[in-house]
Amino acid sequence: MCALLLQRVEEAQAHHGPLARFFARFNRGFERTRNGYVASVSAMARHIGARRRDFGVLLVAVWALISTRPTGLVPPEDQGFVVAVATLPAAASLERTNAVSKQLAKIAREVAGVDGLVYLSGFNLLTGQVASYNATVFIRFKPWDVRKSRAEQVGAIVRTLTARSTTRSRTPTSW
Repeated sequence: MCALLLQRVEEAQAHHGPLARFFARFNRGFERTRNGYVASVSAMARHIGARRRDFGVLLVAVWALISTRPTGLVPPEDQGFVVAVATLPAAASLERTNAVSKQLAKIAREVAGVDGLVYLSGFNLLTGQVASYNATVFIRFKPWDVRKSRAEQVGAIVRTLTARSTTRSRTPTSW
């Protein structure tokens, strides 16, 4: 169908007016663009080795850029706190959730750079779900001017919290 519609038709009679001039200019521009495209594709086909080399160079450049950039979409920002969410198996009691929250609080208090925390048993901040098997822990860091060492920066604190909570607890936790 496209081939029939795009096939060149010789004019049976000349058309005049502003619409005819518009279409005539459009057709000339379209032909110029098509001819330029055909010429560039023909040139690339004649120099296929150079195009392969260029493509290889682009692949290496993209790989170098990807491998040297941070892996996250947005780099971690130190906002002075982090939120942890613990999800126990469905229908776990609130007492069990409280015990896990207390265990997470104990782990967090042992980490350098942590100032304090608040936990909410029975609430999952990420999903907004209120259930006995969810817990949310807000962990506040010490002020920025107090946290000078690399171990007290946000990335190191989160890695430490994650490592300690996964080795001491069987509860899935996301920081």
